[in-house]
Amino acid sequence: MRATRGIGPAAPAAAARSVARRNEGAKAMDGTGQYRCRGADPSGHTAFVNDRSIAFDIAERLYRLRGYLPPFDDLPWVEIGEARPSRMPTGLVKRR
Repeated sequence: MRATRGIGPAAPAAAARSVARRNEGAKAMDGTGQYRCRGADPSGHTAFVNDRSIAFDIAERLYRLRGYLPPFDDLPWVEIGEARPSRMPTGLVKRR
């Protein structure tokens, strides 16, 4: 009899390792937090993230859940009306 791939006593262990590897890779994101902004209430705070070629605001809860670095508590506060860092990646700016 020929052994079939994925069937046998080692199959569940291999599947568990595969799932663990996928979850481990999804745990930490590639983006980097730049600053945080206060919301109207404590649950409304956001962080500004640069992630490869995009930049976006994200809720504090999601920032923490996705594992962005640096930790949310270490990001500097930026108040409404203060100058914010440019949201456009510098590599996309055309210079003359």
